[in-house]
Amino acid sequence: MESTDDAYVGGDITVIAPKVSGFIARVAVTDNQTVHAGDILLELDNRDYVVARARAVAAVAAQEAAIANLSATRHLQEAVIARRLVSNGEWLKFMADGGYVSHDLWLSDGWAKVEAEGWDAPGYWRNIDSTWFSLTLAGLKPVDPAAPVLHVSYYEADAFARWAGKHLPTEAEWEVAARAGLLSDAFGVAWQWTRSAYLPYPAYRAMAGALGEYNGKFMINQMVLRGSSLATPEGHARVSYRNFFHPPARWQFSGLRLVDYR
Repeated sequence: MESTDDAYVGGDITVIAPKVSGFIARVAVTDNQTVHAGDILLELDNRDYVVARARAVAAVAAQEAAIANLSATRHLQEAVIARRLVSNGEWLKFMADGGYVSHDLWLSDGWAKVEAEGWDAPGYWRNIDSTWFSLTLAGLKPVDPAAPVLHVSYYEADAFARWAGKHLPTEAEWEVAARAGLLSDAFGVAWQWTRSAYLPYPAYRAMAGALGEYNGKFMINQMVLRGSSLATPEGHARVSYRNFFHPPARWQFSGLRLVDYR
């Protein structure tokens, strides 16, 4: 038998290469440990990948927002909003044409309100000897056909728009037009109904305290009005201000303007 102290055992070397690069956070096996297909050998530090994924998600969101913005811009460019408010004279034509008795012009809840309340004219209007009067801050006065109509609910505004073959503007359409100086009587005459529901803007969170209490909890079952009225205190009117009321409300100095689309 022969012996030697200069022997070695030969074997194939297998190089283990990950499909992704990164720093090793933990080695999951020990030296010379037997492993099988599917066993975890090591874990990579995932922080770089988390950051990269977040950047990718943000990039996708940015592109989606850009597409949405282009779509919204195109929509706004196609909207033609009326410079002036709807007048009493136009409303009288709506009434004479059966506006308050034509159920097909009304939203279902609106028509139920018409029947339940007996609406046949805007709030505070009175028919005296076949002449329409309005109860104003100065008392009972004949309805001025040239003046903007006031004290109409969202239901009435929506029915009028449908009768006219047009639409109420969205609050975005109203604000873009107001900022561009395209609206007469945008402020100081009548709060103007829009067809936008009073809902939070994206990522909105109600603030703590009274301000959050005033805004956040009322964002349900109400519609947005823009502008301001003759009764709005000085300093409370701005182009971005969102007023809100329930659809049947008409005690406020509320009116409307219309929008059409090319």
